Amino acid sequence: MDVLNTQLKIGEELIKAEGKFPWWPIDIIHGVAIIQEEVGELVKACLDFYYGRGNREQILKEATQAGAMIYRFMCHYEEYLPFESDEEESHLEERQREEDEFSRKRWRGKEEVKKNE
Repeated sequence: MDVLNTQLKIGEELIKAEGKFPWWPIDIIHGVAIIQEEVGELVKACLDFYYGRGNREQILKEATQAGAMIYRFMCHYEEYLPFESDEEESHLEERQREEDEFSRKRWRGKEEVKKNE
């Protein structure tokens, strides 16, 4: 796969992930933990392939997801703050309120779908 197609695949996955999970951690540890989780899935796919239990498509899928999370981490790089900074505390409170409101709206949306089924 060439560089342009690789970037397109990762970009498509990034858009999909941001639609499904619009919030990204504002602390660097949780941000990198998401990358680590995706890289762990990539390692598993590679092991499965190596030992004859997996396929190249699964490796490509996991590598694309890991790449998308690395892009996402880098896009939020400027937002990361050191532990216990006053700015972090106020930012966390604001983010929590936004996430709570988003969750309430999302939950209401799911209830509406159930009513219409």
